[in-house]
Amino acid sequence: MEFDTKKDRLGTVIRKKDIPFQDFLIEECKRRNIELMYDKEDIESERELLIFTEFFGGMGGVMIKPQNFTRQMKQYHQAFLDDTPIKIDFSKLIDSAGDKYFLEEIEEMPEKVALLCGSNFLGTHTKKELINEAVNQGAMLKPHPVTTEDVLELLNRTWKGKVYGPMQSGFTLYKKAKEIWTTRFSEFSLFAILEGKSLIL
Repeated sequence: MEFDTKKDRLGTVIRKKDIPFQDFLIEECKRRNIELMYDKEDIESERELLIFTEFFGGMGGVMIKPQNFTRQMKQYHQAFLDDTPIKIDFSKLIDSAGDKYFLEEIEEMPEKVALLCGSNFLGTHTKKELINEAVNQGAMLKPHPVTTEDVLELLNRTWKGKVYGPMQSGFTLYKKAKEIWTTRFSEFSLFAILEGKSLIL
């Protein structure tokens, strides 16, 4: 497992805390001889491994899933069919978790916001046509905090006046917006489902 499990920043962005559960997860995977990787999405991967990333950021939760896209979809389908009642107040939990990065609060209250993935996935997981559709339907764009300068320049050039700064809080925008556009593997997509917000993937 070639990753820094104590890393407290993503690029130039400071994370609010480490993942308390991650040490247990790493040790369990070692014990069971399961290959584990930190936050490395690959929709074409055929490798037998799990990936994990933060979930409920400020509270130190962990989201675990297979790297293989087909296996992910199978799990999502099974979860969709599961009618087990959930007795958790997710809205309260999400509010308590807060933003996992130290980012700027935003005073505006957009009706719709498209929360974009990082630069490495914009060409594979988020197509220009889909971003354009979101903007045409009134959504503002929120780049990931570590979006590269060239991608930021492209976003601002293509959708001038429709792009928030990368260091502005996506969590704040998520909480204020009524309609969320994001990718299927985003933490925000799960938040939106759990809170019953209008979600477009």
